[in-house]
Amino acid sequence: MLISDDFTTMALASGALVGLVCSYLGMFVVLRRIVFVGASLAQAASAGVALSALAHWPPALGAGLAILLGVGVFAHEPGHRRLPAEAIVGAAWAAAGAAAVLFLAFAPHGETHMLDLLFGNILGVTPDDIALLAGAFAVVAAIHVAFAKEFQLLAFDPEMARTLGYRVGAWNFLFFLTLGGAIAVAIRAAGVLLVFAMLVFPPMIGLLASRRWAGACLVSAGAALGSVGLGVWASLRWDLPTGPAIVAVAFLGFLLASLLRSIRPD
Repeated sequence: MLISDDFTTMALASGALVGLVCSYLGMFVVLRRIVFVGASLAQAASAGVALSALAHWPPALGAGLAILLGVGVFAHEPGHRRLPAEAIVGAAWAAAGAAAVLFLAFAPHGETHMLDLLFGNILGVTPDDIALLAGAFAVVAAIHVAFAKEFQLLAFDPEMARTLGYRVGAWNFLFFLTLGGAIAVAIRAAGVLLVFAMLVFPPMIGLLASRRWAGACLVSAGAALGSVGLGVWASLRWDLPTGPAIVAVAFLGFLLASLLRSIRPD
């Protein structure tokens, strides 16, 4: 296959969009130590898409409803809680995963839908899919540009944010809403595995490479784009599944960054 083929160009474009947005949002996910929340939101979105397949709804409707439910759960901060937050997140992840499988078990062509949910079909995206990704991600980007100071303060020092009078619960809800919305749109093209990997590997590479926020974000974005480009090339060169190939490249990039960091700790 040639890299200039239309479907390959669409795959690179959609992969780049997903990689750029997820690598930036992943900076907050990693710094706030809510990686499992990201996984649970991705799982919730997949359950919503599975419900849409069963009920013959537009995929965005089911994913959106599931994300709203998940955001409401994860952003809520009660004054007292008998169970730790990690337990609730874990329960949500398991329940959403089971729901996705059960919904697809009753849906027509459920096995095909299940594979698409997990691994995505990035080589099969259309211009309409690209337009949807670009539009949704533009909204997310606009919100993060407008409220960059607030989101960064929550990531680095939530206690200071409370001291300064910020309504942490409301800002958390807005952040999780942007995170969940981006995930819900991204998994339609890229699948749960690739979206979660882009939330984790590029930000970790960025944080290993730079101590400054701007530098880490730039490295994270570069790592995401490089992983997408090399992963798509490898999948075409050796006839590999595209999503897992991109994830494997991102993982190798993280291993390389970790090795370089251990050699030059400063």
